[in-house]
Amino acid sequence: ALPVASDAAAIRAALNGSVYDKLDLDSLSRALHLSKSTVIRTFKAAYGQTPYEYLLSLKMEAAKLLLRDTDMTVSETALRLAFSDGHYFSNLFFERTGVRPRDYRRAVRG
Repeated sequence: ALPVASDAAAIRAALNGSVYDKLDLDSLSRALHLSKSTVIRTFKAAYGQTPYEYLLSLKMEAAKLLLRDTDMTVSETALRLAFSDGHYFSNLFFERTGVRPRDYRRAVRG
């Protein structure tokens, strides 16, 4: 059967609701009653990126808001976004934005 647009929308909705949670492909595919490969293929066909890439971009946007608007440490920000490791989060943030979380906070707060 061809993937349905509603499947892609359901996957996206689940990802949008998981910015502050740990979400893995197993639980996502179980929740939606789709195979893991169907989840990835359907989402990528609809949105041009994997569910994981999309979720990371949501988390990075949320990280920017938290760094700008709260006094959470970088480690607390990482935990709030369900990253198990602050160093991993910092490196990922740097990889995706070109700046370290602390430097980002300094820049946006002036």
